[in-house]
Formats: sequence, C-alpha cells, structure tokens
Amino acid sequence: MVSREQRPSFWYIFFSHHPYCQLNRTLQVSLFGKKIVLCTRCTGQYSMMLLYLILSLLFEIKEPAVLIYLLPLPATLDWLTQTIKWRESTTPIRLLTGGLFGIWLAAAVRHIIFWDSQILLQLLYQSIIYIMAVLLVLIAKKGSIDDYLQPYEDFINEYQTNIKPHKSVE
Repeated sequence: MVSREQRPSFWYIFFSHHPYCQLNRTLQVSLFGKKIVLCTRCTGQYSMMLLYLILSLLFEIKEPAVLIYLLPLPATLDWLTQTIKWRESTTPIRLLTGGLFGIWLAAAVRHIIFWDSQILLQLLYQSIIYIMAVLLVLIAKKGSIDDYLQPYEDFINEYQTNIKPHKSVE
C-alpha cells in the first residue's frame, strides 16, 4: 500500500484511481511480495469481461437483448447512489456490479468485432439513455458532482505538494 508521504506511482493511479481516503473502495493484493491496490469495481469488470469474451467466442453464446439492456443498470445505480451519497457501496456489491458491467462490455466488444449493426445501434441508444439519466440525476442533486470530485482534487493537491523539483543538468 502506498503511504501518504510517498508520491503515488503511475501504477497506483492506473490500477486504483482512488485517493487515499477511498482505499475502502479498493482491493489490496500481494503479488511477488509487493502490495498492489486495485479498484474493486474495475477488478470485477475486467475479470468478467475477459472471461465472458473468451467463453462467448468459444461457445458462441447469444445473450437475449433484454439481458444486454439490463446489465449496466446495477453498476450505474450502485455508482450513482454512492455518488449522490444515498448510501456507501460494499466490496461484494462493487465486484458484482462491476462483473455484470464487464459482461455487458464483452457483449458490446463481440458485437463490434462481428459488426452486428442492429445490436450496435441499440447499444448506442442504450448508452445515450444511461448517460442522459445519470447526468439528469447529478444535475438535479446540486453539489453532488463537487462532493464527488473533492477527494480527487485533494489527492491531486497533495500529490503536487509532495513533488520535489528536479535539478536541471547543464
């Protein structure tokens, strides 16, 4: 785990992308003696995306259209209700909702690879509806975006404060 006194590495930011005050939203695993901090929702998302993509290509899985439409809903609701501070999500919920979203992403990738234009058009409409609904809720809940972004701004400010200028070599 990265301590507050250290400058966070690129890998910490890439795999965790959470400020230190939100480490409860991450998984901390040990790999080759090093602690790695992973975003919980992304871990579920990319694990299931890869697994489902492989299985769907091997076994030619055809998911019902309604399944494709509903898979992003749990992750969207989990993130949105947490963002507007109605509740705090948990690790199992983040893994599950991320996994369902990962299956949706894998289905979308597969339809892109095989250029299924009818499904792609439906996925585009679906994405627009989800994005618009999230934006409307965030706009209606004034200050929620500022509250959501504040820990990240604090993290960036702390990061910039801890950067020591490099001596130029002449």
